[in-house]
Amino acid sequence: TKRVDVVLNALDNVDARLFVDGRCVESQKGLIDAGTLGAKGNVQVVVPMLSESYGSSVDPPEPAIPVCTLKNFPYDISHTIQWGRDIFDGLYNRRPLQANKFAHFSSTEEIALDLIQTLGEDAALEAAREISEDLRLSWFYEVDSVNMEAILMNDSITWAVRLYHKLFVEATEDLLKKHPQDSLDEDGEPFWSGTRKIPRIVRYLDDSHSESNAKANAYIEDFVRCAARLRTETYLKSHHLEKVDKKPSRESVSKCLREFISEVDDANDSTSSLVSKIVSLFENVKLGESINSIDFEKDDDCNDHVAFVTAASNLRALTYGIVPADEMETRRIAGRIVP
Repeated sequence: TKRVDVVLNALDNVDARLFVDGRCVESQKGLIDAGTLGAKGNVQVVVPMLSESYGSSVDPPEPAIPVCTLKNFPYDISHTIQWGRDIFDGLYNRRPLQANKFAHFSSTEEIALDLIQTLGEDAALEAAREISEDLRLSWFYEVDSVNMEAILMNDSITWAVRLYHKLFVEATEDLLKKHPQDSLDEDGEPFWSGTRKIPRIVRYLDDSHSESNAKANAYIEDFVRCAARLRTETYLKSHHLEKVDKKPSRESVSKCLREFISEVDDANDSTSSLVSKIVSLFENVKLGESINSIDFEKDDDCNDHVAFVTAASNLRALTYGIVPADEMETRRIAGRIVP
């Protein structure tokens, strides 16, 4: 630092800027902080002992998006992008960390009792479904290593197709059953009015000759391809990760989507105990193996993180009649880029 007089900043987030600013204050070095957003730009010159530092003033926090807006009533592309980022973090970070917490338990009964005691009955059953799905590793580690990447990818594609159906078909069906198109709110006014956009179910259709169907099919395929690629990363050991450098082919994803038949779970009227129900979910689960969690990284174009959020966001936007966004805009919002 003795040979440095001034530091020039061109960073895209507050945390990194505060770190550099702190080092400059500590070393009494000048700082020129700058940022751009399209044709707009800003610059701040910090002179030691004469001007305030970058960290001396704080911009007011951006208003948070209400949970109900994100979950059911988005009306702006920023809402669907934030929803897509939340889905990414939930699937590839929260769930692997949750699964790893239970991966080394001695028995599935122990897992069941811990979940019930910690979460309560309803939440315990849902968490058990996630954990058992994420720890379903016995088939993977026992297959021929020559073919395991292909087997894992095929399984991940099937998982991603079901994920698409759950998020964009079943969830929309449930919302429309709760609030039909002609429903009224508590004041007697049309429920679907103002900022509440009525959603439509975006299905994968064989008839892709129309422009709207072709666009919807492409968004669905993009979502499934990215979701499947990231799913494989949660299972592969470190020495296999370098092989995951591309998404599955559009043809293989299209084939799986066309063959997919929605499965409606029969109502379970069994009188068996909750512990027994949870234990049954772990029937094909091999305990003792941890899986990988993935932190969102916006700056690597090859990791499909931004591509996944873009695909999820644009499918969500299509559902609610919102104009989709490209990867650059998605990267800015999901990555919380500050110019």
